[in-house]
Amino acid sequence: MSVIEKTIIVSTSFRNRQYYTDKGYNVEPGAKEIEVSVDDLPRGCEREVTPVCDACGKVGRKRKWCHVFRDRMHGKDFCSACMYDINVLVDHSDVESAGEKTVRYWLGKHRLDYRTQVRQKGVIGASGRPLLFDFAVLGQDGQPAAFIEYDGPHHYRPVTFSGQDPGKSAQEFAYQQEFDRRKDRHCARLGVTMVRIKYDVTTEEIGKIIGRLKEELEEAAIWKDVG
Repeated sequence: MSVIEKTIIVSTSFRNRQYYTDKGYNVEPGAKEIEVSVDDLPRGCEREVTPVCDACGKVGRKRKWCHVFRDRMHGKDFCSACMYDINVLVDHSDVESAGEKTVRYWLGKHRLDYRTQVRQKGVIGASGRPLLFDFAVLGQDGQPAAFIEYDGPHHYRPVTFSGQDPGKSAQEFAYQQEFDRRKDRHCARLGVTMVRIKYDVTTEEIGKIIGRLKEELEEAAIWKDVG
C-alpha cells in the first residue's frame, strides 16, 4: 500500500536517536524533531500517514504507520471496494517464487483465465487480514472455478526463514496449517476444486496437473478459453 507522504516529522527520543543515526540521519544534540523518509519509519511507529489504494488510487483516511506496514507485509493492499474484486489486476510477479512462476507459465500455456493473490470474503488470518490464494482459475461466469496453491516447505514442516526467531518456527507452522485448512474449507463450501502443488513437484508434473485441471473444467462445461 502506497502513502501520500514521502517524508514525515518525528519526535526524537533517547530510544530512537540511535535508530535514526544508524539509518544515516544526522540527529543533532538537543534536536527534538527530525524529518525522515516514511520508508525509514520503524515498523511499530504510530505516526499517522495517508494510504492510497494500489489498484484504483483512492486516498483513504489516515492510519497509523504500524498498521500500513503490516499491510505491506501481505503484499499489495487495496481499499474496501477493490479488496475482493476479482477483476482488480495487480502484477505480483516481483514477489512470486520460482514455483509460482512455473504455475503461471502452465496456466498461460493451457489458456486458462486466472488471477493471482486472490482474496475471498470470510477467509482471514490470525490478524484479521484476508488470506491470499496463490491462483484462482476463472470459469465462464468470471468467478473462481478452482483455486491453486503452490505449497513451499513451510506448509509441511517448521522452517526458519532468514532473520526469523528459530523459536517461533513451530508456532508459524501451526498457523500455516490452520490457514491452509481455512482455505480448504472455503473451497469445500463453494464446491470448487482446490489444487495443492507440493514444492518438490517437477516442472513437467506441474504442467500435467494444470492439464488435468483443465480437463475437469472442460467436462463440467465451465472452462473459459482466453485464446
